[in-house]
Amino acid sequence: MKRCRIALSIFFLLIPTAVLTADADLIRLKQLGFTVPAERTEAPPLSVSDESGKNRKIIPGTGRVTLMTFWTTWCPPCRAELPSLQRLHNLLSPQGLRIYAVNMNEEILYVQDFLKSMEISLPVSYFPDQTNLGAYNLKGIPASYLIDKKGQVTAVLKDSTQWDNPLIIRTIRELLEETY
Repeated sequence: MKRCRIALSIFFLLIPTAVLTADADLIRLKQLGFTVPAERTEAPPLSVSDESGKNRKIIPGTGRVTLMTFWTTWCPPCRAELPSLQRLHNLLSPQGLRIYAVNMNEEILYVQDFLKSMEISLPVSYFPDQTNLGAYNLKGIPASYLIDKKGQVTAVLKDSTQWDNPLIIRTIRELLEETY
């Protein structure tokens, strides 16, 4: 009987901890400079080009956690975070994270040469037209949006970061484990 009470006590203590851990991670993301909306809002689709120049539409969410980051080759903070973004891609893409590194208004061949010189192989999308960008409220780059499986914005970063930071990895892993 005593063992049963201990087991039940541990069980009920662990459930709130799991919920609190996710909230604590979001609080820590705020401390790292992320904006965490009080309520998650839907991330709008975005029309981009792929490496061959073919147009396609990015629809965030659709059952996968998405990190959408906007960048350019001439932006020093963008260049500085690319290696850590590559490491995040290598680590969490096999677990379901989808990363869209959206280059802003640069020639595809130039960007490909730049990425090759930096040994970056993560998939890159190209954004030739800024007319439908208003929904993402970009006022500068780099800018990144962490989007949950339902397509809702979880956190926004209007600065660069080291994407392989253990706290960021932990938070993204928790988003990957969320079920709806």
